[in-house]
Amino acid sequence: MDYLNRVRQLPAAPRSHGNAASIKSNLSLEQKQLTLNLMAYGTGRYARKKVFGRDQVMKKLELVEVHVRKFSLGGQRELVSTTQPAEELRKLMLEIENVCEVTVDEDMINMYGTLAGPCSACIAEVGTFGPFLVWGLLTGLDTDGISTSMNITFHSAANL
Repeated sequence: MDYLNRVRQLPAAPRSHGNAASIKSNLSLEQKQLTLNLMAYGTGRYARKKVFGRDQVMKKLELVEVHVRKFSLGGQRELVSTTQPAEELRKLMLEIENVCEVTVDEDMINMYGTLAGPCSACIAEVGTFGPFLVWGLLTGLDTDGISTSMNITFHSAANL
């Protein structure tokens, strides 16, 4: 079974992950729903075992925007049609931006009343794999398990 058909077999994402129709995006409605389903899967919403950060952070993330742009030399960016064939999209230098919102609750703060480091790392991790999930949907290439290296530097605490 190819990647896109496997993704279509995933259960629908819970409403708390976002509403496909309200996501600001140049993706089609189906692509937005598949992105939500993949994000829910990637953040442990369907795992049989406990996944680190799922209850404290990942259940509170809501996808609100996804933008796919063609990146050109000289730094120019323009939105692309995401209905192009996967083979054509693979040839482009794409920039994918996911915007999520999260509500910080008391179970996410440390003893100083600021966002706990592990919670912020979970949020940042979604920023690393989320765009890869969209890229995989558009190109038909399996991106499961891909992430990037993170070096998180805290400059100032965010008080609740």
